[in-house]
Amino acid sequence: MARFEAQIAAAKADILLQRAARRLNLHRAYFDAREVARARIERLDLAPSRALGLLFVHVPKCGGSSIEDQLGVHHGHRSAVYFRAADPELFARAWSFSIVRNPFDRLVSAFHYLKGHTFSPRDRAWAAAVLGPCPDFAAFLDRLAEPGFRDRVLAWLHFQPQWYYLCDGRGRLLVDEVARLEALDAFAARFNAAGHAVTLDTGVRRRPSERAGWRDYYDAAGAARVAALYARDFAIFGYPTGLESGLESGLESGAESGPESGPEPGAAGQGAAGTGSPSVQGPD
Repeated sequence: MARFEAQIAAAKADILLQRAARRLNLHRAYFDAREVARARIERLDLAPSRALGLLFVHVPKCGGSSIEDQLGVHHGHRSAVYFRAADPELFARAWSFSIVRNPFDRLVSAFHYLKGHTFSPRDRAWAAAVLGPCPDFAAFLDRLAEPGFRDRVLAWLHFQPQWYYLCDGRGRLLVDEVARLEALDAFAARFNAAGHAVTLDTGVRRRPSERAGWRDYYDAAGAARVAALYARDFAIFGYPTGLESGLESGLESGAESGPESGPEPGAAGQGAAGTGSPSVQGPD
């Protein structure tokens, strides 16, 4: 009990610091500083990643749990900045990769996970306090228009922007390849053909969803609010921001500015799994 109470107190303090940093437009800088501090304090065992020659960066709510299970490596939700600080040699040598998800879909998934399917006592406590007053996703979207509520939501790891986990502060990719969840079969085929120490089976899902398609949760106003909130994610990872677009394919460009705007993101290449410069891979 004492440990749980300490975790809750630490989480509350972190949320307050994040809110203060956001008001000063320093939220991303705070995120990186916190990740570097964690890397130096935790002493995470990275031996499994060294043995594989692979480094998987698990972005929350992007289907990464199934990938970790197959790799036999469970480092949790730690960013590329974290791994670079924890073991610079491994970060430079290992082939690093991650999975991203359409931000519209990811937000729906995160909301429902925290509302009813989380196994973490800390997540449950946070969700009861923050999401409890929201009876459904529509009410949640409406409340995201409130700055105070929005700050509390964006401070929780499941809702933090995906680019925080995979890019530097200028939006340049730090990992070798980013696959889209919507095109995971194509990525797995390239990954398996590259001759890595393990193979991936995209038919294995730890938490398959039975919800309706994510489009059913949005109207034009709600979609516009989310597109602005996660503008850098849409832009960097190539997801379109309109409900009328082919959003699963992720072939169109997203917004380039918004609450998380900053210098231009780095260009995404088109390298094969395990080769070439950092790239974002969508459908073939």
